[in-house]
Amino acid sequence: MINGSVDYSIIDGLKIGVLASADLNKINGSGFIPAFPIDRNASLSGTSDEDAHTYNADAHISYDKTLGKNTVNLLAAYEYNSYAFNSDYANTSAGSTSSGTFKEDYKLKSFIARAAYSYDERLYIAAALRKDNSTLAAPAYQPGAYPSVSLAYRFKKDLLTNVEWISDIKLKAGYGVSGNSLAFNGIPSSIWEQTHGTNIGLDFSLLNGWISGDVNYFNDQSKNLIVDFGSNLNAPTIGSLTNTGLEIALSGRIISGRKLNWTAYGQITFISTALSSQFDYLIIPQGEAQGRGLSSSPITFLKTGYSPYVFYLPHYTGTDAQGNQTFDGKTIQQNPNPQGYYVDPAPKFNYGITNSFDYGNWNLSFVLRGVYGQKNFNNTLLNIETVTRLPQNNVTKEALTNGIKDATVASDLWLQNASFLRLDNAALGYSFKNVSFAKVLRVF
Repeated sequence: MINGSVDYSIIDGLKIGVLASADLNKINGSGFIPAFPIDRNASLSGTSDEDAHTYNADAHISYDKTLGKNTVNLLAAYEYNSYAFNSDYANTSAGSTSSGTFKEDYKLKSFIARAAYSYDERLYIAAALRKDNSTLAAPAYQPGAYPSVSLAYRFKKDLLTNVEWISDIKLKAGYGVSGNSLAFNGIPSSIWEQTHGTNIGLDFSLLNGWISGDVNYFNDQSKNLIVDFGSNLNAPTIGSLTNTGLEIALSGRIISGRKLNWTAYGQITFISTALSSQFDYLIIPQGEAQGRGLSSSPITFLKTGYSPYVFYLPHYTGTDAQGNQTFDGKTIQQNPNPQGYYVDPAPKFNYGITNSFDYGNWNLSFVLRGVYGQKNFNNTLLNIETVTRLPQNNVTKEALTNGIKDATVASDLWLQNASFLRLDNAALGYSFKNVSFAKVLRVF
């Protein structure tokens, strides 16, 4: 990778500059998979060659000026991005050879203008306009133009000046549009995907900084999504996706003493996602359960009104006396097509907790991260926790005790709670003071 930049100051506050970079990658690969009698597969060998070239450049001019309590920041820029990818592969198996080529090439040219104004560190206003022209968009389509605006006001500067327990408080709001040019199966799109985002937030600091945090509400709607809704449609379908959520973050100095200090930070985010389309009735399969006896068993779908890749599965209710699975109380023999139910696999919320303890020269910190309400479909367990695999293949011990004796069926029996609380990292350290040969010396 090669990159470089040059900036030049013309007069006080006025600067111009250019930046350029090139990233060139070439990958050659080869592999071999031997035949394995139990799987009854043939030996497979293959080679591949990949070339990826990325070039980026921009020219910009900026002006920054402060007059009394007024501060102005202006920026204009032109960006050029070019990406090319070529891939060739060849595979040989059972005496036959298959090969193919994949190519991707696009360029993005953008003009950007941004202006920001602040008054007395209490009022902040910013606006921007971006205009993109992409080779992935159909030639007849006009370049995309994407505006944004944001506003913030610090009440502590005037309305709440005399409220001592409030150290700082700021209300903020913003709206913006961003876009992506799309290509479906190599065919340029006649439209741009657009995301319209709105957010409202409150930042605060209380009790001389002992407690601080922020609350943010957001509503993002992605329009003109081009999605492969299946072979039953002659062309990709345009849809939209809406994400609404609330994010709350809080930090505080819980203990602040002569030797012992404890600070903590916590964050929790709630998100709701819904897919919509010009075809309100769409229920299109996307993912399938795989394994012995499972031929074309779709389990995830794109359905309007639900989050993407929602599960649709029959409800497992146990087994009958002969070991046949029952779904809503009936076996497959009694009801070959049991009713399915939609189950959203997305988490209800995610959260994080950070703690830092200082005692004298010692420091202990750790980060916890969690997700609640997420669900996974355990396809592997579906395949190996069934007695019908015996005697040719191994099974789990539960396959001998779960009472199921008939063929496998993709159902909510194999849905698992994927919620977790995970320790991402932890660090224990000791800082040495008054060391003659080092300004800072810490062992951790």
